[in-house]
Order: sequence, then structure tokens, then C-alpha cells
Amino acid sequence: MAGTRGVGLVARAAWVPVSAVLAGSLTWLAVTLLPGDAAVRILGPNATPERLAELRARLGLDRPVAEQLSDWLVGLLTGDLGTSALTGEPITGLVLSRLADSALLAGIAATIALVVGIGLGTLVGRVRRGRAWAYATLINASAVPDFVIGAVAVGLLALSWRLVPALSLVPPGQTAVSRPEILVIPVLALAIPITIWIARHPAAAVARQADAPHVRAARLLGVSEASVVLRHLLPAALAPLVQLFGWMVAVLVGSTVIVEQLVEYPGIGSLLTEAVGNRDVTVATAIVTVLAAVVAVAVFVCDRLAVRIDPRLAAS
Repeated sequence: MAGTRGVGLVARAAWVPVSAVLAGSLTWLAVTLLPGDAAVRILGPNATPERLAELRARLGLDRPVAEQLSDWLVGLLTGDLGTSALTGEPITGLVLSRLADSALLAGIAATIALVVGIGLGTLVGRVRRGRAWAYATLINASAVPDFVIGAVAVGLLALSWRLVPALSLVPPGQTAVSRPEILVIPVLALAIPITIWIARHPAAAVARQADAPHVRAARLLGVSEASVVLRHLLPAALAPLVQLFGWMVAVLVGSTVIVEQLVEYPGIGSLLTEAVGNRDVTVATAIVTVLAAVVAVAVFVCDRLAVRIDPRLAAS
């Protein structure tokens, strides 16, 4: 049994780089299948065939797609993400700087979602009258897309009440941290759906444990309600919540790309959209590869932590 689990663990760990490379390779193929290329974006649609051919040869775009991709993958093994076809800028620094801006958004949103989601879920799980209605409300609310919440937030907070800017633009020479007001709308758009999604799990776990013998015994012994919740009810939801956090990272990655476009926030999602639009295939591939690696690592680590907390999860 231990040997089988060890093999399974190694296989799952190996899947982390494999999934990242696979996602990047599919991105490379998808972008190259789109009409036009970086040479057309640089020279414009009126460029002569001779000038286009010359630039493609200089950028290496005239080589077979498989050869271009294999060269990039070889560079990836040494940590070299390549250079942008449009600007000639090293991609590693470009991706890391934009990734840091997106991580700021996602980190704030994740913190809010975890704190509020666990609290809200605990409250719903402890409600006796109307518990089914409250849980159904959580399920229905979790279906609202993040871009809808973002659009509503823009309409109310920016256009109607004028409390914050509608667009999360960062002036040259400044950072998002120096202008926290531009973070309000994208953070809300990211945090609200995940908060509701998280709340469903402690709500179900607390409801299941509410009438358990050890919980009733604790109450009869005069244990405070706060201690009952913290020591007897919430621990039942801990392992699933840790496991859920890995998938929350995956949801945040996808949602961040969408929300950044909605408010024009200069993060990794905006950079990805620009790269695809400009047919800068190397930049687009590098971004997707890095994001896929982040998601794969998060899911793997959280799954292992959840198994350490509750070994019964290893069977699944």
C-alpha cells in the first residue's frame, strides 16, 4: 500500500511540470493558428511581402512551428522564457513584474474570501430555521460570474456614487500599492464569488456536526459557543477547505485575466491579452506556462496538506 501511494505521489508531482509544458505548447499552437503574426503587427497591414519576409526571417517566424516551439522549450529548461518579438524585451522580467501586480489583487481577494467565507459559512451552518433556504441562496449566488459583479461594482461605486475610479489605471512612475483606490473594484469582483463558493463548505460541515454527540456533550458541559465552533465544528471543514484552496488559486487565475480586462488593470491578464492580440506567441506561451505551473503547484501542495490533516482523503 505504501509503495502504491509513493508511486502515486511521484506521478502527481511529475504532472506539475508536464501540465505546465502542455498548457504552454497548446498556447503556442493556438496563437500561431490565428490570422496574422508578429511581423504583420509590427509593420502594419500595408507592408510589402518582401519586408514581411525579411522581418519574419529576422524574428525566426519563417521556421516550422515545431522547430520554434522545441527551441523555446529547450530554453525553458534553463529558465529562459525568451524575448518579446515586438519589443525585444526579456520575457522573464516582464512576466514577473506583471505577475507581482496580479498577485497583489489575488492575494487581497483570497484573504478577504477566506476570512469572510469561513465566517459566513459557519453562520449559515449554525442556523436552524431557514438553513435550507440560506444554503440554497449560497449555491445560487455562487453562479453569478465575476465580470457581472465587476460591472455592477463599476456602475455603483464608480459611476453612480463616484467613490472610486471606474478604471484601475496606474500612472507612469507609480504602483498599484500607492493608489489603493484603484484596487477596490477588481478586488471586490474577485473576492465576492470566491467568498460565496468557500462559504458553502464550512456551512455544510458545521451543519453535519451541529448535532453530533461530542458537540452536544460539549454544550452540556458549559463550553462556550465560540469554543464549540472553533474546537468541534470548524475542524471538520479544515481538510476540505485546504484542498479547496488549491482550486481557488485556479479560479483566481482565470478570474483575474477577465477582471483585469474589465477595469484595464496592468497585470498578467492584461499582458496575456495584449500578447495574443499582437501575436507575440513567445510572450503568450510564457505567461500561460507560468500560470499553469502556479496552479499545478498550488493544487498539489494543498492536496498533500489536506491528506496530512485527514489521511482518509488519500483514498480519493
